Amino acid sequence: MLTLNYEHGGEARSACFEVTKAGKLRQVDCSRPRRRKAGLGTAIKAATTAVGIKPCGGCQRRAAQLDEIPVDWLKHVWEKIRYPFRRGT
Repeated sequence: MLTLNYEHGGEARSACFEVTKAGKLRQVDCSRPRRRKAGLGTAIKAATTAVGIKPCGGCQRRAAQLDEIPVDWLKHVWEKIRYPFRRGT
C-alpha cells in the first residue's frame, strides 16, 4: 500500500493506493490492512504506468530484479543518499 500525505485547505489528509496485478494504482481505504509489500520494481512500474509509460519486456525484467533487493539494503542506500555529508561526524 502506498500512502500519500497532503494538505488541502489547511487540513492534513492522506490517501492510500495499492498496485494492481496490471501495474495500475487503485485507491483503497487507509484503515485496511496491507496484503503484501511492494518491492522497488513494482513501485517504479506502477508509477511509470500511472503517467502513461507502457512497460516493455526489459521493464518487466528490471522490475523483477529490483523486487528481489532486500528492503534493509534499500534503507541503507537511502540513508547514504539522503545524508551524504553529516556535520560533526
